Parts: sequence; structure tokens; C-alpha cells
Amino acid sequence: MASLTTYVAVGNKEDVTGLVTMISPEETPLYSMVGQGKAVATTHSWLNKALRAAKTNTAVEGGELTYEAAKARTRTSNYTQIFQQGYSVTGTQEVVAKWGGIESEIDEAMADALKELALDVEQAWFTSASAEDGDTSTARIAGGLPYFISTNKQSNSTTRAYTETLLKEALQASWEAGGVPKYVFQSGDNQNIANAFITNINVNVDAKSKTAYSAVDVYVSSFGTVNFIPHRQIGNTDVFVLDTQYLSTDFLRPFKDTPLPKATDAEAHNILGELTFVCKAEAAQAWITDLNT
Repeated sequence: MASLTTYVAVGNKEDVTGLVTMISPEETPLYSMVGQGKAVATTHSWLNKALRAAKTNTAVEGGELTYEAAKARTRTSNYTQIFQQGYSVTGTQEVVAKWGGIESEIDEAMADALKELALDVEQAWFTSASAEDGDTSTARIAGGLPYFISTNKQSNSTTRAYTETLLKEALQASWEAGGVPKYVFQSGDNQNIANAFITNINVNVDAKSKTAYSAVDVYVSSFGTVNFIPHRQIGNTDVFVLDTQYLSTDFLRPFKDTPLPKATDAEAHNILGELTFVCKAEAAQAWITDLNT
């Protein structure tokens, strides 16, 4: 009787969805740090509601009571997207002796597939600019950050340099919309540019080693402290300023490892899940684009 023995090598009490999140968090920071929720249909919807701006509020003693219409909610939706990754190992490769302390090639292949799935989800959440319903011959596509962020999308008719002024404007825009921006995701090149934003006034020094570091992990702005996160899957044209409390990955079908029918002298598996990206309060996010780094 077949069993999912590959779970043993990776973690007995973890489901595959959890493993996809944890197996390489440094390579998939957004997917690994945001919360997870549950979807119940291929079109996944959630509600948003905005409060009015503050106003001078006074009332006359004994005066007339007033009222306003209750705030209307708006509905936002995204489609679920099916992600899958298969792997196969021949019977011979599974049993031959291997270097590097690898005892099971199947376990190793599963670990690789989990990493690749996580990378694919991370890429989709940062790059998918459209949401498509699909049909019997076309896959559904979940929209990512470029699909949702519109209020604070800082675009330009021509490309321009990434500057501290642009970053400050993005942070302020997020803050003024009620956000608490915590993370700035950017390419390696833009991370190097951002390092120069404060190197003239502050250089990090390790007291024990007396070594100076020019890398900036934390940036203190007028609107709070944010963490700079260099990201391999973000192009030089874009920088994202995010308040991640409003972001999540919601699952219609958690990732599941399924052994495929045995037709050859090999063991084949497929890991598949169906999920979508949720962006509540999109105005709390900001997106600097059209950069020419």
C-alpha cells in the first residue's frame, strides 16, 4: 500500500503547505511572512470599508441628534491559481549510494520541488499584473501586487532614477492612506542605491570587530521605521513599499503531494495547490515604478 513517506524526511507533523512556506523563507520573504487564509471558491472575494476623514465635532447641549448613512462596503476579488510541480526518480537512482549525505533521492527531489513552488508563488505575487478567470483550455491567473496597487502607484511618463525623495513620497502616501509601511522590497541594484540614502550621516559599526558596514537593513523615516529587503525576483524598474498586515495568501486547496500511477521503473509525484493573493486596503501599499536603475 502506497504512503507519503517523503513527509518523514522533511517533517512528520508539517503539512506540505507549511513546508512550502518554511523551506526557503529567505528566498521568498513576502510569501513566507504574510498570513494565510481560506478561499471557498475560484473567485475569492473580501470586503473593504473606509472611514471618513476626521472633522471638528461639536454638539449643542440639548440640541437635535443627527445621523449619517452607514458606511458602504466595497467588494474586491481575485481568482485562485493552480500551482504544481512534479518530480520523478528511477528505482536505481533511489538505491545507489550518493555523495553529500543524501540517503533518499525522492526526499531530495521533493525538497527541491517545494523550493521551486515557493519561488513560483513569490514571483506571481510580485509580478502578476492581471487576474484572469480562465476556461477549460486557459489557466486561471491570480493578480499580484501590480494588479491591486493603484492609489499609490508612482509611475512616470519617462524612466527616472531611484531617489530618496521618491521613497519618502511613497512612505508618506502609504501613511496618509492609513497604512503603517514596514517593508521596502527592491532589487539588488536598488538596494545598493538605497544604502546611499543615509551613508553620509550614519554608518553601522560592529563594536566587537570594529568593522563598518554600509548596508542598510533598517531605514528610519518620518513615517516610521522600515526594513529594506533586497529581492532577486523584483526588477530594477520597481520598488514596493508594503504594509503586510493587509496582505495574505488564501488557499482553496492546500498543497498536497500525490504519488502518480507507476508506469515505469520510477517513482513519480506531483505537488499541487490552488491559492490566491489577497490585498486589503490597497491604498496602504505603494509602488514606485518606471525606474531606470
